[in-house]
Amino acid sequence: MIKEEEILFPMIKEYEGKPSKELINKIRTSIQETEDEHDTSGDVLKELRKITQEYKVPEDGCGSYSMTFEKLQELEADLFQHIHLENNILFKQLDLRANNED
Repeated sequence: MIKEEEILFPMIKEYEGKPSKELINKIRTSIQETEDEHDTSGDVLKELRKITQEYKVPEDGCGSYSMTFEKLQELEADLFQHIHLENNILFKQLDLRANNED
């Protein structure tokens, strides 16, 4: 997320004010790297869900166990929302705009 905030989003903002083929190509490379990282993060969370049996707290699990699983579910939901908004909305809109300017 730091790379997005410090590199990708500033490039997108710059492109909005001053579009160029060179800049959109750099942005597309950064987007591909970001989407690859999104895939990896999603895979990690899917595996975590699987090994925790859908975040099922064992019968002898304490309150901390329950709270940890609740927080992991919140993290998962937030991350998948973040990934959806970027991959399916922001990046697609930027790509459509860039294609229309070509």
